[in-house]
Amino acid sequence: MFKTKIIDTRDKRNFTVLVICALVILLLLLILTNPVLAGGRPLSVTLTGANEVPAGSGDLGASGSVDMTINVGQNEVCFNLTTSNLTNGSAFAAHIHRGAVGINGPVVVTLATGSFTSASGCVSPNSGNKHDLRDILINPSGYYVNVHTAPDFGPGAIRGQLEK
Repeated sequence: MFKTKIIDTRDKRNFTVLVICALVILLLLLILTNPVLAGGRPLSVTLTGANEVPAGSGDLGASGSVDMTINVGQNEVCFNLTTSNLTNGSAFAAHIHRGAVGINGPVVVTLATGSFTSASGCVSPNSGNKHDLRDILINPSGYYVNVHTAPDFGPGAIRGQLEK
């Protein structure tokens, strides 16, 4: 009347491995797509006038620092920027530029504008494209942060190259 089927231990083992693999994949997807869990990758940079290009064109008595977290999944850079001893007292812009050491390049992310000595917040890349942020994480030394002041240091007062 009742039929019983004997389950092979290999079937049980294969099923267990399949369930474990599915759980691992699900966990990885949650971590990579959830901004609270993913959190982004932190980067820090020290800014000096001596790092500006061409050499000697920066505000040699000024300095600064930027702590940032790049979160590709959220398409944003969250940052905390501070400056000190700027000749003109305050800055009018801060950016992440594409460019290796010694090379000036285009703006990729505008961090801050207006009159400031410090700034913080979360911003998206100028293109709106998260691939720009992914490239910064893959090749941080190909990017730099600089702060601009007017009227003396419009092209850049202080600069720092990103590093891995």
